[in-house]
Amino acid sequence: MIYIGSKTFNSQKSLSKYTKDLIYKNLNVSICPSHELWDFFNNLFNRHYQREWYGDINNIQFVTNIKYYKPIIHCSKGVETISINHCITGNPPTYKEQLNKVMRALIEPEILNYRLDNEECCAYCGSNNELQTDHEIPFSKLRDDFLAVFGSPPKEFYWGENNRLVSGCYIFNNSWKNFHLRNATLQTLCKKCNNKKSNSITQENESPSNC
Repeated sequence: MIYIGSKTFNSQKSLSKYTKDLIYKNLNVSICPSHELWDFFNNLFNRHYQREWYGDINNIQFVTNIKYYKPIIHCSKGVETISINHCITGNPPTYKEQLNKVMRALIEPEILNYRLDNEECCAYCGSNNELQTDHEIPFSKLRDDFLAVFGSPPKEFYWGENNRLVSGCYIFNNSWKNFHLRNATLQTLCKKCNNKKSNSITQENESPSNC
């Protein structure tokens, strides 16, 4: 059983569904101590494995940028963003999750430049609604191909600005950014087409191979 304030959940799955339903109904809403959801979210954030990051919470917002929501908390130590999944599990990220976050953060400038330089319509259907930047070759494959060539990645990361994981290994950072720049092909897809593509790739990877 999981207890979040006055709420009780049988599993992390049920807690996750309840939490995400609440978030999507309250996007861009300011949740302060007088708000009816304050007790739930304040107690949920207390499960975060690094609760000491942010001190006393004064205000909570879930800001959407179309592709995902970003939990932003205003607290005694400033403004912080945190992972809802880590609040739900109460566990720190695994090494693989940390590495993935670091590698995605390193290519963010390239992704941003692509968005600024390219037309705002879906490459599949031509829609201009809920646009997302997609890797034609999945990010996971590019990541794994790079690691197979590079060898051993950094074993430790540290928290940089805005509580973002970063690598202090200059060679790794620049090698990955250059690899991605040479090998990644980006495209603009609407959310619907991107989901279809992602589901198709997942099904293909999960289907049994032919002998």
